[in-house]
Amino acid sequence: MQPVATRYQRSYLHRILIIGLITIGIAIYLLSNLLTFKFQLVEIKGVIQDSETYVSTVTEKVRGTKSQKSELIFSIYDRNQIYRLIKNIGNDYRNEEFENLLNSLKKADSVSIWIKKTELDSSDPKVFQIDVDQKTVLQFEKVRTENGVLFLIVFVTGISFLLFYFSRINPDRFHSLFRRLWPKEAKDIV
Repeated sequence: MQPVATRYQRSYLHRILIIGLITIGIAIYLLSNLLTFKFQLVEIKGVIQDSETYVSTVTEKVRGTKSQKSELIFSIYDRNQIYRLIKNIGNDYRNEEFENLLNSLKKADSVSIWIKKTELDSSDPKVFQIDVDQKTVLQFEKVRTENGVLFLIVFVTGISFLLFYFSRINPDRFHSLFRRLWPKEAKDIV
C-alpha cells in the first residue's frame, strides 16, 4: 500500500489527527476528576450566606435542540467564592436533587464544602462534597465519577481517530505492528 498522496486526502487526514488530539485532550481533562482523591480536598466550614436554584434553557448550536440546565448556586459568609453545581436535566423543568440540596442548605446551622486544595484561591471552585450539620448531602464518590462513562466514550473515540490517522499515513508499518501484536488475528483479517 502506498502512503496518501493527494492534497485533499492529506488535508482530510490532518483534520482527523486534530480531532483525535482534541478528543484525547478532553478525555485527559475529564480524567482529572476521576483521579481526584479525598486527601487532595480541603474542607471549608461556614454558614450559608445565600443559596438559590435556577433552571435555564440551553440551545445546542448545531442541531438547535433545547434542553434544561439546572444550577444550584450558593456562597458562605466570609468567603469570596461562589459554589455551583450544574446539571443538564433534559426536558424537565425541576431538579428534585438540587431542590432537596437547597432546602438542606437553607435549614443548615453549619455547612462543610469540600474542594480541591489547588482551587482554594479560585472564585468558582468545583464542589466535590457537601456536609450539612455533619450529615453528607452530596457524596464525594458521586461527584468524582459523574463523568466516568463520558471519559471512556471520549477516550475511545480519540484513540480511534488517532489509529485511523496512523493507519492511513503509513499503512505498511501499521499492519506490520498489528501482525506483531496479534499474529493469529492478523492472518485472519489480512
